[in-house]
Amino acid sequence: LAGTNRADILDDALTRPGRFDRRIRVDKPDSEGRNEIFLVHLKGLAIDGNAPADIARRLAGLTPGFSGADISNLCNEATIVAARRKADAVRMDDFERATDRIVGGLEARNGGGGSIASGAERRLTAYREAGRAVASWFLEGADPPLRLSVVPRGGGGGGGAAVPGYSRYPSDDAPRPRTYRQILDAMMASLAGRAAEDVFFDGQITTGSYDDLRRVTENAYGLVRTYGMSGMNGGTNSSSSSSSSSSSLGQLSYAASSISSDDDPHRHGAERRTNRRLYSEATAEAMDVEVRRIVDDAYGRTCDLLSEKTGEVEEVARLLLRKETMTRDDLEIVLGRRPPFGH
Repeated sequence: LAGTNRADILDDALTRPGRFDRRIRVDKPDSEGRNEIFLVHLKGLAIDGNAPADIARRLAGLTPGFSGADISNLCNEATIVAARRKADAVRMDDFERATDRIVGGLEARNGGGGSIASGAERRLTAYREAGRAVASWFLEGADPPLRLSVVPRGGGGGGGAAVPGYSRYPSDDAPRPRTYRQILDAMMASLAGRAAEDVFFDGQITTGSYDDLRRVTENAYGLVRTYGMSGMNGGTNSSSSSSSSSSSLGQLSYAASSISSDDDPHRHGAERRTNRRLYSEATAEAMDVEVRRIVDDAYGRTCDLLSEKTGEVEEVARLLLRKETMTRDDLEIVLGRRPPFGH
């Protein structure tokens, strides 16, 4: 019996019949599993306020992708947060702060070059976070943030620069099929930070949305290159479109193929596989044109949405500047319940 985190690079001699020929995959716990693990670690803690079962259930939803060791670390970190305020028991807020610290990194309030240095930069960060939050609240395919803050995080002991602003969004324990409309909504929510700068600061955009743009670009290429969703408009196939680039791509997946390299006996497992592009330069150029069309269209829609929701964005930004950190419950107080989206 053996265990490994890198089963993909095991030597074939180890995994042939009669040796390690049976595999049992142990994934990270899902929401229900995390709930049960939290209940185990909460038993030895003095809890103030909420019942342990309520805390475990809420934390399970806030920690997708956490392993058992991560959950143990979070509980320890929460007790440290409580000790810093000289408390005899741990509150739900302590667990939330511990989660933020583990996921987002240390707060960078003072010095280090990563903290927000001026009121103007702080206001810009608040509007960027508010734009993302409001857009995701009113887009069916997007998930509103669990928590958002204007306090920069990161840049602790590692020496990296702190990231201005911080938002934590839910993520799936397991991938699920998504429609074109859902993917486009998620892209629009990601573009809302840049769009908020454009709409509320007269086009004075900054580098603060770099990671959002990277994610949007990856999603757009995924639509075109992997999922065969080029030439679509609002979720329907637009075969009558005048764009030759869209129609030429068709219902095909152009993802790179994994090719075996069995001619090299010194390469094992994943090292034996290499990627080869299965399309021409003309097709690659058509993909670039289609991706630009998708992103430009999503960005235009996002700017229109934020222009329509100007009051909501400004209210969230003002509250965020005053409180520094907001939860989804705070957003619901400001924005009301999410629209039913036709259900």
